[in-house]
Amino acid sequence: DLTHKAGIDVLEALPGYVLNLSKEDRLRLKKTIADYGMCLSINGGLNETNDISSDDEEIRKIGIEHSKRVLESAAEAGSDRWSGVNFSAWRRRPERICDPAEKQRITDLSVNALRQIMPTAEDLGVSYCFEVVNRYEQFLFNTAAEGIAFCEAIDSPNAKLLIDVYHMNIEEDNMMDAIRLTAKSGRFGHFHVGETNRRIPGTGRGQMPWQEIFATLKEVSYREYITMESF
Repeated sequence: DLTHKAGIDVLEALPGYVLNLSKEDRLRLKKTIADYGMCLSINGGLNETNDISSDDEEIRKIGIEHSKRVLESAAEAGSDRWSGVNFSAWRRRPERICDPAEKQRITDLSVNALRQIMPTAEDLGVSYCFEVVNRYEQFLFNTAAEGIAFCEAIDSPNAKLLIDVYHMNIEEDNMMDAIRLTAKSGRFGHFHVGETNRRIPGTGRGQMPWQEIFATLKEVSYREYITMESF
């Protein structure tokens, strides 16, 4: 109700929120959001207990089943996407020197797990959007180009990217080029906005080039959600 009164079209919720609802309440949420003319987006990732890139096979199995349940719960609640650090554990740190071979080894674990998860996403019509975050929050990929390569390795039409201007401001050589590259790849599934210090866009003396960002989104004919993840 508050989101609707604020004039916002998309309510973004954590996976745990829809997972912990009963089926009845998920269907009620779906109807309520639809009655308001709004959409639901699920955003949030994995942790050390369900990391699908873990060296522990049992943890990977738990993560695969957890991810399928998130997708099923999201679809039941009316969301057509799940975005976030949902390809590994958020804020995971390498346990040994992370040279290219070690990074590829862990990436392969994630890709192999996702190849088991993606048929569920495809059957449900839910986009699985991998969030490209900065080096302090994850290490498997940090730029749009790396994220696109990750999607291509999974080889599913439902493998998409969430790119976020806060993270792009840290990692990309040029944010506009990253937006164009993501759009050209066909993997552009979701977009997050926030100031360079993660405050609400347009407040304070932010340094984000908002006019250029939105002009570039218009240039590439972006039509998916734009959500705000501000602290």
